[in-house]
Amino acid sequence: MEVLRSRNAEVGLSSRGYASVYRQFNFPGVDQDREELLSACLDRLTALKEIEDKLAKDARTEEVMEAARAAELKHSLGVPSKGDGRLDQIFKDESTHFLLRVSLSKTNEQRDFFLKTESNLLASRLGQAGSEAVLSVLEDFPDMSIEVVKRAEMVEVTTR
Repeated sequence: MEVLRSRNAEVGLSSRGYASVYRQFNFPGVDQDREELLSACLDRLTALKEIEDKLAKDARTEEVMEAARAAELKHSLGVPSKGDGRLDQIFKDESTHFLLRVSLSKTNEQRDFFLKTESNLLASRLGQAGSEAVLSVLEDFPDMSIEVVKRAEMVEVTTR
């Protein structure tokens, strides 16, 4: 505890801890209100819950993807491909994902909920984008070795 007190004193933090600094900190060049971010987190969490509800009904993959897309549209989670506000929407999307990821990491049940529903949301987004768009984005990551497989070859492998 003494080490924490001495470090707090070195950087000018009160004994109340880091919360006061966090409330005053802003990301340079990012116009994001905390209340707006909290609201966006609640919207995302609601959308994830709607996806989970569909998964609980043992729905087919297509139905889950449709539910994920509907939840994304209903709660304005989508990121526009072009136009004003795109960077703000990307920041909001990434921020809400990260904040929920941290918030829902306390128990295995919460982690399972988050991973299952977020992976379905991502799958829905990738499905909407199309394979060409996904491959063009993946080209920006040269460390990933991705090879395009023709449909006939994929069918052959999956039917074995």
